[in-house]
Amino acid sequence: MADFKPSQGALWQKQDKNGNPYFSGQIEIDGVKYGFKAFSNKKAKDTHPDYKIFIDVPKVESPGGTVDQPDVPW
Repeated sequence: MADFKPSQGALWQKQDKNGNPYFSGQIEIDGVKYGFKAFSNKKAKDTHPDYKIFIDVPKVESPGGTVDQPDVPW
């Protein structure tokens, strides 16, 4: 584990157009920045998560233009 480098991110609380709160953030993993959003989850059971997180797949430049990066490191 000598090569382990902790990741650091940031999180902002925002509101959607209907006034519902959500979180927007960014984290850098192995030099790649990932954006994400977290929305409150309507729980039917206590075992369900409080928030659902959606990750923005990073864009990469290619000769044909910008494309979604298909491989996520996890």
